[in-house]
Amino acid sequence: MKVLHVTQNYYPSLGGTQHTMKKISECLHAQYNDKVTVITTNSLYGPNNATFKKIEEKETFINGVHVKRFGFFRAHKPLLKLVSKASVKMSGKGLPESVATLSMGPFSASMKKAIETTDADIICASSVHYRFADYGLYRKNIPNPKPFVLYGALHLETGQVPAKYIQRIKAADHYIANTLYEKEFLIKQGMQAAKITVAGAATDILEQEIHYDEDVRKASGINADKKIILCISRQEAFKGLPVLIDAFSQLQQEEKNSCLVIAGAKGTYSSALQEAAKNIQNLFVLTDIPQHTKCMLLQAAAIVVLPSKEESFGVVFLEAWSFKKPVIGTRIGAIASLIEENKDGYLFEPGNVSELAMQIKRMISDNNKAQQMGAAGFEKVQQHYTWDKITATFRAAYIQAIETFHQQKN
Repeated sequence: MKVLHVTQNYYPSLGGTQHTMKKISECLHAQYNDKVTVITTNSLYGPNNATFKKIEEKETFINGVHVKRFGFFRAHKPLLKLVSKASVKMSGKGLPESVATLSMGPFSASMKKAIETTDADIICASSVHYRFADYGLYRKNIPNPKPFVLYGALHLETGQVPAKYIQRIKAADHYIANTLYEKEFLIKQGMQAAKITVAGAATDILEQEIHYDEDVRKASGINADKKIILCISRQEAFKGLPVLIDAFSQLQQEEKNSCLVIAGAKGTYSSALQEAAKNIQNLFVLTDIPQHTKCMLLQAAAIVVLPSKEESFGVVFLEAWSFKKPVIGTRIGAIASLIEENKDGYLFEPGNVSELAMQIKRMISDNNKAQQMGAAGFEKVQQHYTWDKITATFRAAYIQAIETFHQQKN
């Protein structure tokens, strides 16, 4: 099968969607001998990052996958940012939904042409936020249209999705959701259940060559007797980090035998985290850590917490469970459908400092329960969240989309 994957950013760009599309592409090639091409932009960073760093190599093969990168128009971003600020100041509202959706881009005539002239048997695009997700809406107007799948990666915390996204999803032959919660939401929006596949994500963290060649506690200045409460997250406020810090501070008033380690990619909240670490005892902040350090932290952790207010899935939970660690997450749709409360983790209401502090104390105070939860999570990963299984699910959705497309065409 000839497969075209379209995504905003691709390896060496880092991120959840980037990693998923890379693994699916490579597994399709390795396991099914599919001919996989990836069309993407030439940017190392996503559109929400103010910094642009160009990936110079326009065309290459990565682990058997043909990757084509395209330049795109970016000059509108600073202008839209100024207009948005002015709009908020004058009316209390940001950009209209239609303008905000359009602003995501990418604006690239060459990229659009490459998509429209592909000889692939199937196109899968991710995510729903970008202009190339419009393919299903306009393909009837181009020669030789192709079956089209959307892997949406929707964030559903507010319960509202731009109308444009729903139009894009309904125009696709098939939609791949991360969670059952996402599927049920789309069914309520009028999407046919038969056109939605729940795939989820996976982790390959234990497949990698890991060398525990240093004491991560010693390297980070963490006392050997402290239980590590670990948060692996991009350092942004919306990831719930202020809430976690407040909960830890509350916990420290009665529980002195623990420390909090926040590790992840640098973000807009990194400076605030560094300042907090200067003033809060037993708080450690690690930025832009390599993979082997992340693995050592997971190995050393007592529990793993992700207090995020916005997630489409939550791969960090899979990574924690891979090391048989119990987890705590927010009681939001995607996370609540992944964590089985009281079996492989605990949940708390997003933003609720006291409840989070209580759940952390509850978990680190009961070693037997924590070990049982970690073991249950490990079993879940082995049964449902390996790349072999996820790739097979994606491929089955592709085949179904091809059949649907040709049935409708005839």
